[in-house]
Amino acid sequence: RSLVEKFNGFSLHDPQAIAYMVDPTLFRTEKYKVDIEVHGELTRGMTVVERRYYRRVKEDANTDIIVEADAKRFLKLIMDRVTGE
Repeated sequence: RSLVEKFNGFSLHDPQAIAYMVDPTLFRTEKYKVDIEVHGELTRGMTVVERRYYRRVKEDANTDIIVEADAKRFLKLIMDRVTGE
C-alpha cells in the first residue's frame, strides 16, 4: 500500500502497447539491451534492462523502450476509441 501511495496516477501498459502500434508518434523511445534472466534463483523470469550509460553499446541494443509519452494525445486516442468517436 505505501508503494502505491507514492505515485500520482497509474500505468496503462497494455493500452500503451496498442496505442504505439496505432500511432507511434505518441511516444519517444530509446534503444536498450534487454534480457530475460533464466538462471537466477531469486530473479528467474525477470526482465533485465541495461541502463548504465557506460555499458550501452548501440550494437547490443535489441529493444525499443518507451521513455516518454504525449499523455494528452494518448488519453484522447483511448477515449475516442472507447466512446466510438
